[in-house]
Amino acid sequence: MSQDAFGDKMHDMGIFIDNHDQPRFLHTANDPIHFENALVLLHTWIGIPYLYYGTEQDMMGSNDPDCRRPLWQYGYSTTTHHYPYIKKLNELRAKLPMDTLDQLEGDWQDHIYTYMRGDRAFVVLSNGQGSIKAKSRFPANARVCDFLEPDHCLNVQNDGSIDVVLNGNRPRIYLKQSDL
Repeated sequence: MSQDAFGDKMHDMGIFIDNHDQPRFLHTANDPIHFENALVLLHTWIGIPYLYYGTEQDMMGSNDPDCRRPLWQYGYSTTTHHYPYIKKLNELRAKLPMDTLDQLEGDWQDHIYTYMRGDRAFVVLSNGQGSIKAKSRFPANARVCDFLEPDHCLNVQNDGSIDVVLNGNRPRIYLKQSDL
């Protein structure tokens, strides 16, 4: 498991994708889908997610001090592209006991990486197109659905694996249908 290398305090580690000392993620990557993969990682990885102000506003910024632009110069909108996306990821963290779930690294190939949070969430991240047959901790024949696209559901195979086909390179977070 991932936390073996970090000991008992793994859940106490802070994780972030933006901060006041580095160019913002969107400035560096400038790809909204890569940004969504990073946001899913931030909200589902073991530890405490830190969301730097302005990230929810899709704020860009290069090196310091540009990465510290005043938020009041942008206004504050709840309709920016990623504001509702982050809100949904926060709802997932409220729904699942993320601070108590272990993390098991899963399969990876080419541009796809998977991991499981306890037996509750199966996360698929990607920086390219593709599909993967990946092992999960879900019971055989369970119905699982993507938390981000709830109409996208799959049946877990007898060996516990899931055949995932990515929608572009958008991330997926599978939960048991009964947990949605």
